[in-house]
Amino acid sequence: MEETALGGQERAFPTTLWSSILKPGKPDSDERRRTIEKLFSIYWKPVYCCVRFGWNKPVEDAKDVVQDFFADLLDRDFLKDVDPAKGRFRSFLKAALRNFMMNEKRDAARLKRGGGAKIVPLDGVEHFQAAPGDPDQVFDAEWLRSVLARAVDELRSDLTKAGKEKVFRVFELYDLAQGAEPTYGSVAKETGIAESDVRNHLHAARGFLRRILIRQISEYAVDERDVEEEIRWILG
Repeated sequence: MEETALGGQERAFPTTLWSSILKPGKPDSDERRRTIEKLFSIYWKPVYCCVRFGWNKPVEDAKDVVQDFFADLLDRDFLKDVDPAKGRFRSFLKAALRNFMMNEKRDAARLKRGGGAKIVPLDGVEHFQAAPGDPDQVFDAEWLRSVLARAVDELRSDLTKAGKEKVFRVFELYDLAQGAEPTYGSVAKETGIAESDVRNHLHAARGFLRRILIRQISEYAVDERDVEEEIRWILG
């Protein structure tokens, strides 16, 4: 058993989305669809940014492409093409999106696939910003940003509930700082604690964050090795 971020207990490797998706059952079952929707909710932002900034599509065109892409995945029962033992779902999705974008028949097939259906929410995409570049790199950059944002939000919530707001404040001031690079001394002065406490709070917060990331990624990873590789990629 492994402790959760703030001291609870959790299994070393929890039930994953893959175990729900790939277990025997009806392909159109409610549980399977809910699981697929969760996967889509994790990945729609990287897909949008890849289309918008990697493939340089205008906002409205990018929104249409993203809806069409996910509708296409559902229509052709994409899970039959997924073998989690051969790699991450992230890698599969990037390859599927690349093939979709290169498909010259995409526009002609649009009504057949989606018919304008809203598969993912695309909330606030008009305000998204990303550096233009290679589509795969844009996808990965947005995926990394999204994963870290979810983990930091959970860290803030967990520490606040546990009465450890100052631990998060130290982490926020030092690791999430914008602009001038902070020092232990500057953070100590800002928070009214000793520099040694700054060091201890940072160590604790980073450990909590790592455990949150492991728990979140474990939900849709293939196995523990997959989790370890993703964590190394995220945290360096």
